[in-house]
Amino acid sequence: MNPVYKNRMSDELQLRGLSEETIECYLDCSKHFMNHFSGRKPSEIKIDDVKNYHRKLRNRGQTNRYINMQMSAIRCLYRDVFKTVKLDLTQIPYLPEHRKLPVVLEPQQIKAIIDSCSNQKHRAMMCFLYGTGVRINELINIKVSDVNSLAGTIFISNGKGSKERHVTLSPKLLEELRTYYRVVRPKSQWLFPGTDGNRFGRSDYVSKIFRVQKEKCGIKVKGSAHVMRHSYATHSLEAGVDLRTLQMLLGHSSIETTCIYLQVSKKRISQVKSPLDVL
Repeated sequence: MNPVYKNRMSDELQLRGLSEETIECYLDCSKHFMNHFSGRKPSEIKIDDVKNYHRKLRNRGQTNRYINMQMSAIRCLYRDVFKTVKLDLTQIPYLPEHRKLPVVLEPQQIKAIIDSCSNQKHRAMMCFLYGTGVRINELINIKVSDVNSLAGTIFISNGKGSKERHVTLSPKLLEELRTYYRVVRPKSQWLFPGTDGNRFGRSDYVSKIFRVQKEKCGIKVKGSAHVMRHSYATHSLEAGVDLRTLQMLLGHSSIETTCIYLQVSKKRISQVKSPLDVL
């Protein structure tokens, strides 16, 4: 992708207040689109070409969610970067997204993953993800000053959609963090800094840690470290946390998003009485 186009698009997306992760996704999608039409000017790409590109993505077996993200990036590209080029992208509708139920681990599997971490920093990260339910991108942005041991809370300043919230700092997590600090002694404003002391630049590094520990324990389930968030949400519901509180802790805009965990809670489902039993 032309560096001038990339910088212009990045600037426009930052002005719209999108997260770094979303901006990276849009830039990556735009790069794939421009590479597909390599050698052609934006003005030479017609709506039928975009339709064929859309069709090619579907034939490759890409998910509707991925294709919709590609189309969103292309719309942004023509709206904010190729401003003088007119292309009626309304002719390409969004595809329905079939949302899968989240993958959830059993508590003993979570414990096995945490206990398998020989690296104290990695152990603290896994404990933090499961103990708070934060997103990976939120984890790498947490500062030491965000942890309030007296109040028993952790401040999340860079939540999805630039929303702020507080999550619970449990006594066990606090103990893990203190052990991590005694052993590692990180000299940084960031709770989990990179090797150079600055903020972690890559959220996929956290998922790599999760995958390595998961494989070490012989746990054969798909998913990134985001599985820890799903597990936190499901196990919290099973422990009696109400939906509204869980919505607030997870930072969900809609309670409908939180309700999906009702569908994966085996404990709640097993406790439902069948009408057959009262006949």
